[in-house]
Amino acid sequence: EKDIKATTVKKNVVARVIETISGVFGPVIPVLIGCGMVKSVTAILTTLNLVSKTGGGYQVFNLIGDLIFYFFPFFLAVSAAKKFKTNEYLAVALAGAYMHPVIMDGAINAAKSGVTTLDFFKLPVLLVNYKSTIIPIIASVWIMSYVYKYVDKKMPDSFKVLFVPMIVLFVMVPLGLIVIGPFGTYIGKGVAQVVSYLYTKNGVIGSFLFGTFRPVLILFGMHYAITPINSQLIAEYGYSVISPANLTGNLAQAGACLAVLFLLKKKGDKANALSSGVTALFGITEPAIFGFNLKYKKPFIAAMISGGIGAAYVNFWGGGATALILPGLLALPTYIADSYIHIIIGVIISIGLAFASTLVLGIGENGESDE
Repeated sequence: EKDIKATTVKKNVVARVIETISGVFGPVIPVLIGCGMVKSVTAILTTLNLVSKTGGGYQVFNLIGDLIFYFFPFFLAVSAAKKFKTNEYLAVALAGAYMHPVIMDGAINAAKSGVTTLDFFKLPVLLVNYKSTIIPIIASVWIMSYVYKYVDKKMPDSFKVLFVPMIVLFVMVPLGLIVIGPFGTYIGKGVAQVVSYLYTKNGVIGSFLFGTFRPVLILFGMHYAITPINSQLIAEYGYSVISPANLTGNLAQAGACLAVLFLLKKKGDKANALSSGVTALFGITEPAIFGFNLKYKKPFIAAMISGGIGAAYVNFWGGGATALILPGLLALPTYIADSYIHIIIGVIISIGLAFASTLVLGIGENGESDE
């Protein structure tokens, strides 16, 4: 009986975490889809040579498409503050700490300067690019909701305006930059070593595991740790055997989201699922993952496994990528294999298997939205 209760508690915790993340993402989904669609259209226009990458038109289109992806922490800060019923402006301030030029520019220049941390009274502040991260700001606002409530409760009314925001920021910004924010990065470095080891020992198994769990790495911002490995492989050998898992993982999320489209009942939800699935086909998976697949859980799991199988298949046939580019349908010319047909088959496996398995598993909520 104790084991059953423990398992139930674990399931409840996992379910609550997923529901919380989905709940925070709910309000920003329209902007997420809008920016994703702009990025998709821009990619098509440049591929067809209708817009030049050196022109001002492309730069403006690219700017529009990047709005939410570049400033993700700000959008999530507001939504998380509403979810956790805490001060929205202090939440935005926490996002500002993650996005401040001291941190962002430091992260960008770390490779050249060799400086990867700041010394905060003998404690290391890791210089990390937080522009597309998710968990750090959500976790920070969640913790801040308790800190703010505690400080506000203890502080006399006459001093609240002066000292509550100051104390909260004094506590939360260092905590975020030293512990909460870099957590995914620290773990990600270990994950990168494990991925590299698995690919070296047995590429098929390594690609299956990486292709399967890459969406989870994205949730915690750990996937950035794999990028240097891809870059190094391309520089040394002309292609990366790890990159195909990025492609199959993204396309599997697209397949699952498009299947959700057929399982939903409300027209508005269907329209959002369609646009989210289409943007995922072009490599922008956030609307599909957070708007639908993760929300209904089963599509997310179906996409994970399907992406892993697709990655293993491509790796078995010598698959690789010759460039670091947004992994979607438009990036297919940059992929290679013993025979190119295996890249196409890997794509079909990823999309088709995720689509079919999601239809079979269902979304468990009779196609009704929680909104």
